[in-house]
Amino acid sequence: MRHSIFVAWSLLAVVGVLGFGTADVVSARNSEPSNEETSSSTRGPSFRVAGEVGIEQLDEDLYVPLALKFGADLPVPRLGCSWPGAPDGPCSTRLNIGLQTPLRLRIVDRPPGDAGVLRDEDWDEISDYLRFVRFVEYGNPDQSVYARLGEIGPFVLGHGTIVNGYYNVVTPDHYKLGMRASTETVYGGASMLIDHLAAPSLLGGRAYVRPWSWFDRNAWMTRLALGASLVADLEAPFRLARYDDRQPVVGPQRRPRLRARRPTVIGGLDMELNVLDREVASLTPYADINHHFGFGTGWHAGLSSEFRLADEVRLSNRLEFRWAGSGYLPDYIGPLYEIHRYQFPGWGQLLPAPKLQVVASRTRERTLGGYGEITGTFFERVTLSGGYANYQGPANGSLRMRLQLTPIERLQLGMFYVKQHLESWSAIVDRRGTFLIGEGRVGVAGPVYLKGAYGLLWHLRDNGSYAPVRRWNLGIGTSIGF
Repeated sequence: MRHSIFVAWSLLAVVGVLGFGTADVVSARNSEPSNEETSSSTRGPSFRVAGEVGIEQLDEDLYVPLALKFGADLPVPRLGCSWPGAPDGPCSTRLNIGLQTPLRLRIVDRPPGDAGVLRDEDWDEISDYLRFVRFVEYGNPDQSVYARLGEIGPFVLGHGTIVNGYYNVVTPDHYKLGMRASTETVYGGASMLIDHLAAPSLLGGRAYVRPWSWFDRNAWMTRLALGASLVADLEAPFRLARYDDRQPVVGPQRRPRLRARRPTVIGGLDMELNVLDREVASLTPYADINHHFGFGTGWHAGLSSEFRLADEVRLSNRLEFRWAGSGYLPDYIGPLYEIHRYQFPGWGQLLPAPKLQVVASRTRERTLGGYGEITGTFFERVTLSGGYANYQGPANGSLRMRLQLTPIERLQLGMFYVKQHLESWSAIVDRRGTFLIGEGRVGVAGPVYLKGAYGLLWHLRDNGSYAPVRRWNLGIGTSIGF
């Protein structure tokens, strides 16, 4: 079974590498210091060295975070610049490389006590040493070929009906060096996701074609796109090990101990047609049908639109109806999937259980629901978006919000918020089921900048249950380019 899953996914990934893309949104935590310049494909190579120091609280302890960073911004040939329909301009793009030495030095050790100055959970796995690589990025998501190594998220595959806002790192205890890549042509495109290059478990890809483009690239019917997606978790947890009192058992490297795991695959077909494409408005209805192999099927029908109210004001939104059969959960791979694959408390579960076990236990014939999102971009300095989903049954709602703000050149603010299992609007401020990342940077004088961050990440407690853990950081840094 596992061999066949890997072969099927590999075939889809090969299609993507050969030339078929979708782009995902970069979170605030991946943004660069505000005093760095915007890359230009015609500029020569540049390099940057930075240092940061500050104070940080993570869970109950206080740390001094120390970081030395090195960045390289190199002009390289742009792949696909000669493809039909490729945008005009120089056949070059940028290769950006970011390296770092991230250290947390413990200065206040509150109960329960920990031995050593360095935080053990930061360096107890071989993959943790990949933290030295911040990112390696080729091109940008608007170009024909784009790829990124590093922390991934929020990643959206296609219309987001299978993978919607996935983060590969949501806990401070485990680092993953992921990969995403996309290609796009007038004939079609593809995108792919690998959660962790050192030990891949979650693999996903989507390829789509515009069939009419093969006959007449200028015809109206080239707006029709047909796609196929395949997403696999090769080692999905299925059953937790529990004590007699049903408390989960904590295993090695601060992960829940498992009694069983199994591979699982979700595949889907989708269709969209851009019925209106004008300077001031665009309308695209779409439909997806997905099947969670061995469990159930779901159907999604939606309408995405974009309105350009002025040269500097754009609004886009999406409304979607969702029908979930037994054994099917919409956008199965969400922002907190790295936690929910072990413990998922939604959809009527009495005890948190692996998400795959929740899927297998669903006996209701069907569940109806909907999803809506809206994004506004104002003067290229403010981007605000929000999304809300809700389904039949208790605590089956979810809310997502994202903000990127650059009011002046030297100031950057960013925030990403997710609330799962939302039952009432008063629960928005409740930390349970919440994932939050907020960050700000401001240049103060020359190469010196101040930075601050606040977040609710996830941590496995000694009682075997995941819970949000608060993290805040205040610091100062300097960055010198040459």
